[in-house]
Amino acid sequence: MGSFTQVYWWAADPCLLQPSRDGAPVTYMQLYEDSDVTICVFILKTGVRLPMHDHPGMHGLLKVLHGSVAVQSYSFIANMCMDGVPVNQSLSGIFPAKKHEAVTVSASDPACRLFPEKQNVHEIYSLDGPAAFLDILSPPYGTDERLGIERDCHYYQELDGSFAPPQVPEGRLVWLVNVPSPTDFWCDQAEYSGPPIEEDSDENGS
Repeated sequence: MGSFTQVYWWAADPCLLQPSRDGAPVTYMQLYEDSDVTICVFILKTGVRLPMHDHPGMHGLLKVLHGSVAVQSYSFIANMCMDGVPVNQSLSGIFPAKKHEAVTVSASDPACRLFPEKQNVHEIYSLDGPAAFLDILSPPYGTDERLGIERDCHYYQELDGSFAPPQVPEGRLVWLVNVPSPTDFWCDQAEYSGPPIEEDSDENGS
């Protein structure tokens, strides 16, 4: 792919960071998509969150372009036992997960990573003003014609842990419940007008 150092400033148009009376709390800007990857920018207004959601079967990178965000990530736990009883799959949309320590990320920090089996679920908050971040996912959401599957985005909420969940390595066991898209979250879309993004090719055509 072409260099993203040029893309950052075009994508994070300062005008898009300003609040408006009728504007959505989050602005989405698609930069590039093919059957292998999707590249976009999310712009969060002041005090806005991107609600907890998953990336089924995906790898991802999140690189902050402007401002700073707090990222709370979770990893689903497979093949778990409680009191000797296997908990191998969700019950009524409730999933066991490891809650990782929240991190604060700014434009000067490296990209955050997510994996199909680790930190695949996350929630993102803007801090101290508006924020913008580059989001790269592979493979994309939507229909994968090669595998004949549909990758949908699912939203979650952490259950109130009155049962005092036990500790797990590098985190804490919590329960996530599948919920509809939160009513306080919606996006508008901005058009990307920066330099074209396309596959690089060298002189040998590779």
